Amino acid sequence: MLTQVVVNDSGSMISANEALVALGLPEIKARLTNDLTASGVNRAALVPPFRYPSLVDGLGICRRDCFLGKCDVSRYFHSFPIAYEARWMFLLMFASVLYVGCRCLFGFAPCPYYCSVWSAEIRTWVIAHNIPCVHMMDDWLTVGDTEQEASDNVDAISSIIAKAGLSMAPEKKEVGSRLVFLGVLIDLSRMTLSFDKTQARGMWVQLEGYLGTLRAGHNMDIGSIRSVAGSLNWYAEVLQSGRMHIRSWWLYHKYHTKFTLTARAGLIKDTLWWMRVLAKWAEDTVANIEYPILTAVELLKTEGNLVVVQSDAAGLDGFGYFYGALESYDPRYYSSRWTEEYQFVHSHNGEMQALLHFVRNTAARGVLVLWVTDCLAAVWSVNKGRCFEGVGMASLTAILVLCDEKRIQLLPLWVPRESNQFADYLSHLAMYRGETEAGGAVRSLSVPRPDGAGPDKEEVHSAEPEHGL
Repeated sequence: MLTQVVVNDSGSMISANEALVALGLPEIKARLTNDLTASGVNRAALVPPFRYPSLVDGLGICRRDCFLGKCDVSRYFHSFPIAYEARWMFLLMFASVLYVGCRCLFGFAPCPYYCSVWSAEIRTWVIAHNIPCVHMMDDWLTVGDTEQEASDNVDAISSIIAKAGLSMAPEKKEVGSRLVFLGVLIDLSRMTLSFDKTQARGMWVQLEGYLGTLRAGHNMDIGSIRSVAGSLNWYAEVLQSGRMHIRSWWLYHKYHTKFTLTARAGLIKDTLWWMRVLAKWAEDTVANIEYPILTAVELLKTEGNLVVVQSDAAGLDGFGYFYGALESYDPRYYSSRWTEEYQFVHSHNGEMQALLHFVRNTAARGVLVLWVTDCLAAVWSVNKGRCFEGVGMASLTAILVLCDEKRIQLLPLWVPRESNQFADYLSHLAMYRGETEAGGAVRSLSVPRPDGAGPDKEEVHSAEPEHGL
């Protein structure tokens, strides 16, 4: 991407590396990989299911105006020996020479699980030393109040890892207020994140190649499918609308050669969507693709960063919700009958329509929206980025696209129906009044006193919650 050299053999890699060194950049990383799927070794190996740490875990340790430090373990897989009894399964012939694998190689399916377990164990040792950190396999990220503290934390992690018989790659150590960690550019001075344009461009090129394979009707290998699905899953941690375009890749990984033509068409469509997104991220400017880092400290630091909206939908009457900043003592409400634009098909879609109306009409930008609803299916749909019928999927698509445009992070929360009575009342309010829609301050709905006068200040304030909305 940086040298415009197509690397397809040792000679072209040497040329690309010379160009990279001239630019002051690191050389291409080359790894020996053994195709243990073709030989059947991976099918015989135990590969327990597990979950990698997510981007959210990394952002959880970030603090404004602090410094990040990162490093990674040197030759992590190669640090672990293969049992003597199993080495006959790890043979490699090259240039008429037979090599026997004595260390774990790339391509051995249990390696990511095995090494991730070691990293998780080592992290408990690091946390015991009061050093904030997260890891993704062999990559480690820490944070410090000063640049020196961040650097010292990296050194301390390296020292702890050395006690386990491993070693850090010293050339991979980086410290700064802006760092790229696994393709994500984290800026703690502005508390924003964006995607590294070089890696975004590289991912685009990968997808372009895979797209040709898929359109030709050929199948990719399982390892490549898992790699793409995992990378897109990482991007969808930030780009909420991306949740709707990763499921097809995981289904392809699950069914592989049994994947239907209809499903393949959906996979191609989702791949094209991601390529359009990656093309934007690969542009020189990042002004329009930065996302706020909304940690707990940031949310509590400034009023208005956390917005709460609680909604409900009625089968025949309409929908309603009340909303406001978490610390607000004067939330507002909205109630509407069903219209041509917002229609009731079933309960799930009705709840989604109420949320869609709020997202379309809110002026909030760069905030966390906590959506409270008594529809568990709608909560599941928003979290997973999918639902099983077309009407609901259309509503969900519109919601998540708008959230990304407005830099809104959406967090749904389910409550029992008995805890949603006021929103339920609002879903009927417009019909009760004989109006198409109604809205205003919640306190304006106070019940008048028997003498006809409105509630006085003491009565209103005594009814307010202690901590706002």
